[in-house]
Amino acid sequence: MAAWGLGLSPKFPFWKTSIILLTLFTGVDATCPTIENGVAHISSDVQTKQYINCAQSFSLEVEHGVSIGEYAFKNCADLMSVMIGNGVTLVSGAFKNCDAVKTVVIGNHVTIGIQAFQHSKGIKSIAIGDYSSVGTAAFQGEGEESALVSLTLGIGTTLGVRAFEDNGNLVTVTLPVDTTLIPTQAFEDCELLTGLNWIDMPQLTEIGANAFKDTAVNLPLGLGNIIRLGEDGEKWVEDTNKCRLYKRGAF
Repeated sequence: MAAWGLGLSPKFPFWKTSIILLTLFTGVDATCPTIENGVAHISSDVQTKQYINCAQSFSLEVEHGVSIGEYAFKNCADLMSVMIGNGVTLVSGAFKNCDAVKTVVIGNHVTIGIQAFQHSKGIKSIAIGDYSSVGTAAFQGEGEESALVSLTLGIGTTLGVRAFEDNGNLVTVTLPVDTTLIPTQAFEDCELLTGLNWIDMPQLTEIGANAFKDTAVNLPLGLGNIIRLGEDGEKWVEDTNKCRLYKRGAF
């Protein structure tokens, strides 16, 4: 059916026509959020795949307790920064492939779903507050193309498998003082990552398989609180040249 068969002019902008047709035939509200002075404030839940195309660059501020639906902002090329309030839930893929995003600031008690920011390769810095959870592959990068250089997590915040895998320019990571587990493949292929704040994590007892594979991270000798690394049942290996003690599979 031609767009003008729905009362739309043949000269009507193509992108607007596409959004109207998508809304009519799929039931998806594909409008852009209200933007004032370059900022969009989200104060109510956002549905699945709701925002797919905006005509101007903007920053996003999500208020306390809101839920952002699956793929709600996926591929949004106009989104420049994201600020998430306390108690927010980000469902799977909420900001996947949002390459224009440069900074992400996330509050306390936030649930960050699977692949929430996966392949959003423009992100340069991430700060996550206290008692939040980072899902599987939530910030998985694209190797050297990923801009992420620094990461800070608040106390009580936990990581999922492959949470920050393949961020090829990641240099600085500060994990919570109460970290007990660094999961499987959490930082695999973060080639420029050289170290962590080991001394500040006295409760760390487990590092999963391949957690730091293909990185430059060294685990200091004498870090006695580590009781399980890598795969079960493998023997300890001491590498005096690189001053580290680990089980095969962790690094």
